[in-house]
Amino acid sequence: FVAFTPVKVLENVKSVTADSVCTAAIRTDGTLWMWGDNQYGRIGNGGAGTDTDRYGWVYQRTPVEVLEDVSSVTIGADANAVAAIKTDGTLWMWGNNCCGQLGSGGTGDKTYVDEDSGAVTPYQTTPVQVLEDVAAVALGTKHTAAVKTDGSLWTWGENTCGQLGTGGTEDSNVPVKVLEGVASVYLGWNWTAAVKTDGTLWTWGWNYYGQLGAGNFESASAPAKVLESVSDVRPAPAQEAPAGPFSDVHRSDYFCEPVLWAVACRITNGVTDTTFAPRQTCTNAQILTFLWRAMGDPEPEGEDPFTKVPETA
Repeated sequence: FVAFTPVKVLENVKSVTADSVCTAAIRTDGTLWMWGDNQYGRIGNGGAGTDTDRYGWVYQRTPVEVLEDVSSVTIGADANAVAAIKTDGTLWMWGNNCCGQLGSGGTGDKTYVDEDSGAVTPYQTTPVQVLEDVAAVALGTKHTAAVKTDGSLWTWGENTCGQLGTGGTEDSNVPVKVLEGVASVYLGWNWTAAVKTDGTLWTWGWNYYGQLGAGNFESASAPAKVLESVSDVRPAPAQEAPAGPFSDVHRSDYFCEPVLWAVACRITNGVTDTTFAPRQTCTNAQILTFLWRAMGDPEPEGEDPFTKVPETA
């Protein structure tokens, strides 16, 4: 169903935010209302919904009240998680908790088990309190950052590229303090940028494209200063949130994360600097090269029996 004309949804609304699959609105009385795709409990209403798809996931087609006394709400990339700051400064989170991005200890009130891999994903269908005295929060794909009222920066969630800034690459399912004197923070795909109150810009995490501004392509697990006299840091305006540098790979594509993973691990790259050609047919040679790189470039054993596969190919 597509609506071609405006439809009134709620009254007395003071702010609204949305992702590709769900919407959140704060009314003038401070109540938070949400609706849309309720996969991994992202609506925050206990996992209930008005419809169910063939996989058993539910959808909420009408607004439902989730929290009271809310001052701001943030929906993470691909709606993996949702965060709300209440008027008393407490931070509340819910949704997918596969990498500890909720900061609640890596647990949830429900779990999803993948039938093929057997992987278990915990998720939280109702809001849980994570921190106090929070001034701002930012959500990445699978990691989260919060600036407290005292200027301290706290991070948690996935840390495969050092995006938490803890000096290592271990995930954390609880908030960890990483910086002092922070004014604002922005989370990219597996990397983080923070502006301190003295105007200095600090970055860390994934750096395949040199996005950290450090003058190299090496990922960093600890914050490093890259600029001075900075007032804020924000993502460049985007039309449909292309993933990384590729205009033909978007956050809503089912292959988005595998593409970014393959590029981050240097298994493959785009056909140009700005296109990946995700629907292009692969040859046997390309497929085997990808698998070989994914296994760490192991030395082959035995003789080459193929006359059409020279050593220089």
